Amino acid sequence: MRSLFVSYARGDREAVQSLAGDLGSLDYDVWYDDKLTGGQSWWDELLLKIQHCDVYALAVSPDSLQSQACRLERAYAMALDKNIVPILIADDVNMDLLPPDLARIQLVDYRLADKQALVRLLRTLTRLPDPRPLPSPLPPPPAIPLSYLSGLRMRIEAEQLPPEQQAELVLTLKRGMKDAKTRDNAVVLLRQLRGRRDLLAWISDEIDELLEGALPAIDNAPSDTRAARPVVVSDERGSGAVLPRDVAALQRAAEAGDVNAQLGLAQMYADGVNGAADYATAAKWNLRAAKSGNREAQYHLAVLYSFGRGVEQDRALAFEWFRKAAEKGHAGAQFNLGLRYAQGDGVGRDETEALRWFQKAAQQGHAKAREEMKKRKK
Repeated sequence: MRSLFVSYARGDREAVQSLAGDLGSLDYDVWYDDKLTGGQSWWDELLLKIQHCDVYALAVSPDSLQSQACRLERAYAMALDKNIVPILIADDVNMDLLPPDLARIQLVDYRLADKQALVRLLRTLTRLPDPRPLPSPLPPPPAIPLSYLSGLRMRIEAEQLPPEQQAELVLTLKRGMKDAKTRDNAVVLLRQLRGRRDLLAWISDEIDELLEGALPAIDNAPSDTRAARPVVVSDERGSGAVLPRDVAALQRAAEAGDVNAQLGLAQMYADGVNGAADYATAAKWNLRAAKSGNREAQYHLAVLYSFGRGVEQDRALAFEWFRKAAEKGHAGAQFNLGLRYAQGDGVGRDETEALRWFQKAAQQGHAKAREEMKKRKK
């Protein structure tokens, strides 16, 4: 069964749900992000899905052609040399103004979504060449599109917001605050997040630090002002530790073997101590903390090895670090381990093991793992 990734814009959700159902009836393993939740971990998982799909399909509409996220996903799929199938799902698309990369490919007209449209789509899919191996090394992954900040509101308004997601939201919004185009929206969302009654105390303190003072000037704040803000990390139990954002102090503590300080330094360098991310240094400190058994560090190190950020890309090593974190109960690692067993990425394909790890992640409330479980029950 071939796997098919569908890229689409939020406004086309209803049409894409119908398209996905039709493709599933053709015995394709169809994946599309029906949550559009946002966040760095979400974006990394989405890129992994593109890596492992056999076919990348773009639901073509005026909205998707304007979507920054769809452009980044499409560019990444092309860099991976994926089979690309653009599917026209809406009117008002000016064929003379298509992007050059799409203008070279025959679009499948699926606007009526009838039997003839389904036959045309099936004909196109069956004529595609076999999927090509992933390039080695992989192309650099695109950065998370800042336009996806708007998708964070639904997560903030969710009935339940686990501590791990609270911390991820804060980190994502911090990044949004660094860009003049998204700063104001990030501040609004931070204030909305701060209003939740189920926030952990250290998350509330972190948000208060971010909102303190004239936030519009944060982008131009001197380095000593940035250094005064704390770093928030999670320990093995998911509890929070607030560390001073003082590189020298953290460095001394990290060198002395403080795992929280090592993880804090890794987070700082990945986030950008002076504005630009330093993944090589982040990998160094994640490795130190990971060797001490910290599951968060093990998970982040696995992601770095998956994408070749700051380290030489190594799918087998990524698998091993995902395994270590998964065995310690990290839901994101359990989900990614399931993906690797399902796809044979860094390990031999094993559907039994894939199902086992998806189930473990799903039991912890991991939404994507639950989706994988549903697929396997059909």
